[in-house]
Amino acid sequence: MYKTGIVWLSNDLRLTDNKLLADASRDCESLLVVYIRESASLKPNRYGFRSLGKLRRKFIDECLSDLNRNLTSLGSELFLMEGSTLTCLQTLIGQNRPDVFYCATQSGFYENDIVQFIRRSYPELRLVESAHTALLDQTQLPFLLADIPKSFTQFRKKVEPIILDSEFIDTLKNNTPSSLPKQPQKPTLFSGNTVPFSADLSFLNDASKTEPAIIFGGETHAQQYLKHYFSNNYASTYKQTRNELDGIYHSTKFSPWLSQGCMSPKQILKTLVTFEQNHGANESTYWIKFELLWREYFFWLAKVLGKSLYLRGGYRHKNPLKSFYPQRLKSWCSGTTPYPLVNACMTELNTTGYLSNRGRQIVASCLVNEFDVDWRYGAAYFEQQLIDYDVASNWGNWQYIAGVGVDPRGGRHFDIDKQQRLYDPENRYCKRWLGEHGSKYSNSAITDYVDAADWPLE
Repeated sequence: MYKTGIVWLSNDLRLTDNKLLADASRDCESLLVVYIRESASLKPNRYGFRSLGKLRRKFIDECLSDLNRNLTSLGSELFLMEGSTLTCLQTLIGQNRPDVFYCATQSGFYENDIVQFIRRSYPELRLVESAHTALLDQTQLPFLLADIPKSFTQFRKKVEPIILDSEFIDTLKNNTPSSLPKQPQKPTLFSGNTVPFSADLSFLNDASKTEPAIIFGGETHAQQYLKHYFSNNYASTYKQTRNELDGIYHSTKFSPWLSQGCMSPKQILKTLVTFEQNHGANESTYWIKFELLWREYFFWLAKVLGKSLYLRGGYRHKNPLKSFYPQRLKSWCSGTTPYPLVNACMTELNTTGYLSNRGRQIVASCLVNEFDVDWRYGAAYFEQQLIDYDVASNWGNWQYIAGVGVDPRGGRHFDIDKQQRLYDPENRYCKRWLGEHGSKYSNSAITDYVDAADWPLE
């Protein structure tokens, strides 16, 4: 039994199926549960965007408020701090002198750097990591992490048999912690600076009465929605509808809650397997597992890539012939391009913080291939805007489109006119987001008023 422990929560904002909180509350006499909002994320980065935009911040605030509410009901509390993450953690460790420090296994380079700094700087402190934001722990992978397959297909062939194995499924059913074993207590030595919770929790109602098109943050709503989704037959038609540009249940809509850890991939898989047992398995239910494996691949790949996840040359160390055109980037971000479908997608993104997977691929291809803009500007804008932003999936997918990632074809170039004919032939989606006349703009060549160096063109 440890006297004092610190749990640093990041993208694991839930009580159920949270191995860190379960172990910590069992093994510590007193426990400090903390979340730190990185102050640098609120300032413009090298791409001119904020890492944490207004919509994503609102969603995270809802997640934090809900978690604090649930912790308070157990006699505990969530300490919310704002500042340099590393400085805050050093202050907490210095003030409380904990015996053990708990944190989720991180996929992002900067988050991993913080964990390694803590490990090096406090050798007497026991550091406990848990990969409970992924399907598998690193020790369960059928290869050394450094030897992760170079394509998703190779990864899937090696990992899929593990997650489909009956023994693994039984583990999900029988051993998933449902709640904290006991009430964790906060240390009396804590004197750090905290910030108040600001989110309105009035949205916490029956998920069946709340359309996920208006997605609220927090474990309470996430678990309600997970139950609601699989209590209907949406999973049985997922593969046929997943590429639609809109529609509440055409995709699962799990990604916002997954990104903040309000639900875990294991919870989704467990509920999906139960659904298959009760209603039958088909290609659509399998495809949800397929998408979970894509998420798993990007998670572990990002951990291996480190800084390369954010570099122009990416995984392939290529040097794509792209540049920075301020006017093109601005028109793309604001949804004022020559392409109505792209404009509709960007308007939805800017309004809601969400965009379908098909829409993301279309607008990413437009920025990279039609506008010849460095892919990292698009990835950074998505980081600012998306409420389901996930560092590994976001930057990994942008590399994939740009041809510097794991795509064996060397990138994807979507014909925007063809995408319009396939997915919005009646202009319904464009009219919804651009108004009655928005879809009548004709696609035309890009008209630049300035060159790449921001000089006016004659």
